[in-house]
Amino acid sequence: MGLEVSFADLHDTTTFFSGNFDVSSVFVTVCCALSIYNGLELLLLVFTTFRRFQGLYFWSLVIASFGLLPYTVGLLIMYFTFTNSGEFCLHAVAQCNQPPAFSD
Repeated sequence: MGLEVSFADLHDTTTFFSGNFDVSSVFVTVCCALSIYNGLELLLLVFTTFRRFQGLYFWSLVIASFGLLPYTVGLLIMYFTFTNSGEFCLHAVAQCNQPPAFSD
Protein backbone atom coordinates (compact mmCIF):
# COMPACT_ATOMS: atom_id res chain seq x y z
CA MET A 1 0.00 0.00 0.00
CA GLY A 2 2.98 2.27 -0.44
CA LEU A 3 3.19 5.09 -2.89
CA GLU A 4 5.49 3.67 -5.53
CA VAL A 5 5.73 5.68 -8.72
CA SER A 6 8.58 5.24 -11.10
CA PHE A 7 9.65 7.68 -13.77
CA ALA A 8 8.60 5.17 -16.43
CA ASP A 9 4.98 5.49 -15.24
CA LEU A 10 5.11 9.24 -15.92
CA HIS A 11 6.05 8.88 -19.60
CA ASP A 12 3.74 10.96 -21.87
CA THR A 13 1.85 12.40 -18.89
CA THR A 14 3.86 15.57 -18.39
CA THR A 15 4.27 18.65 -20.48
CA PHE A 16 8.03 19.14 -20.33
CA PHE A 17 9.65 16.34 -18.37
CA SER A 18 9.60 12.99 -20.11
CA GLY A 19 10.64 10.93 -17.09
CA ASN A 20 14.23 10.58 -18.23
CA PHE A 21 17.02 12.75 -16.92
CA ASP A 22 18.43 13.95 -20.19
CA VAL A 23 20.52 17.03 -20.96
CA SER A 24 17.62 19.47 -20.94
CA SER A 25 16.26 18.37 -17.56
CA VAL A 26 19.71 18.52 -15.97
CA PHE A 27 20.27 21.95 -17.54
CA VAL A 28 16.97 23.25 -16.13
CA THR A 29 17.81 21.83 -12.70
CA VAL A 30 21.29 23.38 -12.65
CA CYS A 31 20.02 26.78 -13.81
CA CYS A 32 17.26 26.75 -11.20
CA ALA A 33 19.76 25.81 -8.49
CA LEU A 34 21.95 28.74 -9.55
CA SER A 35 18.94 31.04 -9.50
CA ILE A 36 17.98 29.99 -5.97
CA TYR A 37 21.59 30.41 -4.83
CA ASN A 38 21.80 33.88 -6.40
CA GLY A 39 18.51 34.94 -4.81
CA LEU A 40 19.66 33.85 -1.36
CA GLU A 41 23.07 35.45 -1.86
CA LEU A 42 21.51 38.74 -2.98
CA LEU A 43 19.23 38.78 0.06
CA LEU A 44 22.20 38.16 2.33
CA LEU A 45 24.26 40.88 0.66
CA VAL A 46 21.42 43.41 0.76
CA PHE A 47 20.72 42.89 4.45
CA THR A 48 24.40 42.97 5.40
CA THR A 49 25.38 45.92 3.17
CA PHE A 50 22.62 48.45 3.85
CA ARG A 51 22.75 50.21 7.21
CA ARG A 52 19.19 51.51 7.06
CA PHE A 53 16.40 49.32 5.77
CA GLN A 54 14.56 52.03 3.90
CA GLY A 55 14.50 53.70 0.53
CA LEU A 56 13.39 52.73 -2.95
CA TYR A 57 16.68 51.11 -3.94
CA PHE A 58 16.76 48.90 -0.85
CA TRP A 59 13.18 47.70 -1.22
CA SER A 60 13.48 47.11 -4.95
CA LEU A 61 16.53 44.90 -4.37
CA VAL A 62 14.75 43.01 -1.58
CA ILE A 63 11.62 42.45 -3.68
CA ALA A 64 13.58 41.40 -6.75
CA SER A 65 15.85 39.07 -4.79
CA PHE A 66 13.02 37.50 -2.86
CA GLY A 67 10.97 37.19 -6.07
CA LEU A 68 13.58 34.88 -7.57
CA LEU A 69 12.83 32.18 -5.01
CA PRO A 70 9.09 31.56 -5.63
CA TYR A 71 9.58 32.14 -9.35
CA THR A 72 12.21 29.40 -9.54
CA VAL A 73 10.28 27.01 -7.31
CA GLY A 74 7.17 27.55 -9.46
CA LEU A 75 9.22 26.93 -12.60
CA LEU A 76 10.59 23.68 -11.19
CA ILE A 77 7.12 22.54 -10.18
CA MET A 78 5.77 23.37 -13.64
CA TYR A 79 8.68 21.72 -15.45
CA PHE A 80 8.73 18.48 -13.49
CA THR A 81 4.93 18.55 -12.82
CA PHE A 82 5.16 17.65 -9.14
CA THR A 83 1.56 18.77 -8.62
CA ASN A 84 -1.40 19.72 -10.75
CA SER A 85 -2.58 22.82 -8.90
CA GLY A 86 -1.08 26.04 -7.68
CA GLU A 87 2.21 26.02 -9.51
CA PHE A 88 1.12 28.52 -12.13
CA CYS A 89 -0.20 30.89 -9.47
CA LEU A 90 3.12 30.79 -7.61
CA HIS A 91 5.06 31.31 -10.83
CA ALA A 92 2.83 34.13 -12.12
CA VAL A 93 2.68 36.10 -8.87
CA ALA A 94 6.45 35.93 -8.44
CA GLN A 95 6.98 37.01 -12.04
CA CYS A 96 5.05 40.24 -11.49
CA ASN A 97 7.61 41.74 -9.10
CA GLN A 98 10.70 41.12 -11.19
CA PRO A 99 10.49 43.59 -14.11
CA PRO A 100 9.81 46.69 -11.97
CA ALA A 101 12.42 45.74 -9.40
CA PHE A 102 15.20 44.86 -11.85
CA SER A 103 14.70 48.01 -13.91
CA ASP A 104 16.32 50.23 -11.26
